[in-house]
Amino acid sequence: QINMTLTRHNAGQLQDVYELARRLGAVAVHIFMLVPVGCGQVLGEMDMLSPQGYEQKMLEICLLDGKGEIQMKVTCGPHYERIIRQQGLHRRPPMPRTSDVSQRNRPHIPGRTGHQGPSRGCLAGMGVIFVNHEGEVYPCGYLPVRCGSILRTPLKDIWLGNADLAAMRDSNRLEGKCGVCGYRTVCGGCRGRAYAATGNYMAEEPFCAYIPPQAIE
Repeated sequence: QINMTLTRHNAGQLQDVYELARRLGAVAVHIFMLVPVGCGQVLGEMDMLSPQGYEQKMLEICLLDGKGEIQMKVTCGPHYERIIRQQGLHRRPPMPRTSDVSQRNRPHIPGRTGHQGPSRGCLAGMGVIFVNHEGEVYPCGYLPVRCGSILRTPLKDIWLGNADLAAMRDSNRLEGKCGVCGYRTVCGGCRGRAYAATGNYMAEEPFCAYIPPQAIE
């Protein structure tokens, strides 16, 4: 697979990267949407696209993925899940008829049409959890909200009992336009970018251009 962090200076190369992946015989192109925390703060807003810019590029990724030749996966761009649904492209390709786990878990196979969805956007504290080298637990590697330590509390107890993790799993507690968005259960907005922008991990996604009809009323 080929990995790419989407920034202003390379956003125009998306089609070129796709063609490069085809020539090299890669099965996947994974696109990372920058989260301005940690080392990402060095890049910050100077290298990040505008919300409208991300919207345009994720639509482009969606259309490339729809060709079924190479898997196009967006990481830390939860609103991509909204876009593929708006385009009516959230189809799941048939699973291989095999009991071999290594085959079942392979990336999208060239020649199969449609997207790998349905899925959910932001998985912080819901589908993933991050434990650093000191045993401290965070909802994900891009959200510096400490949830406990496995040196003092079993990971299972942190996972099931931490209040911050519980909040992130409840889409009804999202704020701003994310809180009224009809796609909040499949997108949820990036909690890391919300935290970086406001200090509140339940705030609205700051790099989403979509305005839900409910937010206008």
